[in-house]
Amino acid sequence: MDLKDYQVQGDNMHFWHRARLGLINYLLSKAPTTTNIAAIGCGTGEELSVLAKHGQVVGYDINRDALALAAKQGLTTAHLNLETEDLPQSFDVITAFDVLEHLADDNAVFKRLNRGLKPNGYLLLTVPAYQWLFSSHDLALEHKRRYGKKELLQKLSKANFCVVEIAYWNCCLAPAIIGVRLLKKILPLKIHVSEAKTPPPILNWLGWQILSLENSLILLGCKLPWGISLYAVAKKI
Repeated sequence: MDLKDYQVQGDNMHFWHRARLGLINYLLSKAPTTTNIAAIGCGTGEELSVLAKHGQVVGYDINRDALALAAKQGLTTAHLNLETEDLPQSFDVITAFDVLEHLADDNAVFKRLNRGLKPNGYLLLTVPAYQWLFSSHDLALEHKRRYGKKELLQKLSKANFCVVEIAYWNCCLAPAIIGVRLLKKILPLKIHVSEAKTPPPILNWLGWQILSLENSLILLGCKLPWGISLYAVAKKI
């Protein structure tokens, strides 16, 4: 989890983060070999426990305060600025869950991720979808961009990846989220506010049930027609 999200939510995890762990589990099932895994942008470490079920994991992040929280959980972490540094070793799998939108030169980072993989290694990633949806929420989280599916495919191909699977996630809640964010564009806020605060318990439960259903459909092979996020599985060429 991003440190800013953690500071807003504390120990009461937002349904989006909980459900994304289920999506991450699915993505890992698409990588045949997961002996060692690098988790880029691991934040406070919530995803590392899921990754550790599939192999030996090292969590990397630029934020030392987030890494300190992850290390308190007994997780293996290391400081890394992926915009200027290569990974110190090669991995079977690299994950970058909601990371690339924070980086200024994502094309250079895609190439750096490719170099950090072993031959036939896999990159697993999630990013926010639709640049036209860019809003105060993105600015609050220091996002540089959101992604279109075609754009993401092109950037992965340019960095010598073969895309195995790419699709949308967070489909059912998309109409409500899009409505709120477009309204914020019409009535722009002077202060950029994140939407990471955990909703009331009943809404948090309902959101969890909806996204868990989406995860089940994805597991059955369904490709959702739209969504607030994109996920991709890409293999190093």
